[in-house]
Amino acid sequence: MREYYYIDSNGAKQGPFDLETMQTMGIESNTKVWYTGLEDWTNACEFEELQGFVTPIVPKRSFEKPIQRDIPQIKPDSYLAWSIVSAILCCLPFSIPAIVYAAKVDSLWINKEYEASIDAAKKAKKWTIVSAIVAGGFWLLYILFFVVIGIAGYSDFF
Repeated sequence: MREYYYIDSNGAKQGPFDLETMQTMGIESNTKVWYTGLEDWTNACEFEELQGFVTPIVPKRSFEKPIQRDIPQIKPDSYLAWSIVSAILCCLPFSIPAIVYAAKVDSLWINKEYEASIDAAKKAKKWTIVSAIVAGGFWLLYILFFVVIGIAGYSDFF
């Protein structure tokens, strides 16, 4: 009759046990088991006689953020200066989101949230462009208004 030994979760050798006792020990599939005649300690899942009694290891769920392995080479431009210029020139309502997103780019990059940093940079660029277009349109309409008023006033003069 074979006598089994195993290494418990604390690293201590336990045994000897007969097969019936080993089957009641609740050992896991990666528990190291040995008996006389084996060259080295072997995982319990590799023994046919223990197959039906080995508790499978269920991986623990990790609540940590996944590690981003791909580190981009260059930090994206935050467009903060352009956002501020567009706010000063006219279009404050559209410049506010641009400034907010632009302010997030550096802090996200420093915290190694590269994808979020790149996304914030893209949104800052988008809102800066929207603000500049709206401001350009406003200034164009403003100038056009005074040109039309000027031509209308000039035509009444003659």
